[in-house]
Amino acid sequence: MVYSSVLTFPYFVALVEDIIFRGYLYKKMKDIKNSMWLAIIVTSLMFALFHIYSFLADSTPTNALYMSAAFIFAAVSCLGMEKIKHCTLLSVIIAHALHNGIMYGILF
Repeated sequence: MVYSSVLTFPYFVALVEDIIFRGYLYKKMKDIKNSMWLAIIVTSLMFALFHIYSFLADSTPTNALYMSAAFIFAAVSCLGMEKIKHCTLLSVIIAHALHNGIMYGILF
């Protein structure tokens, strides 16, 4: 039971985060403000700040880099959904889940 939850956790997190940040907040902000760039910047900052727990736990330059990478990943994900013909929320979720799975495997 524990083993299966360890294997599924990083993928579940990616699914939930992307549905919230890219599937809901990004689209809602883009519709309300009618600005793709503002929506990308604001929701990417929110995504990076959502990951601040790792920075607060250990405020090393590596964790500051991690937060910067989270912002860049979020911005590229939103931009990809806008500019790449077949990039959908599902493809962003898959990319995020693969990243989480690899990082989880390296760290644990």
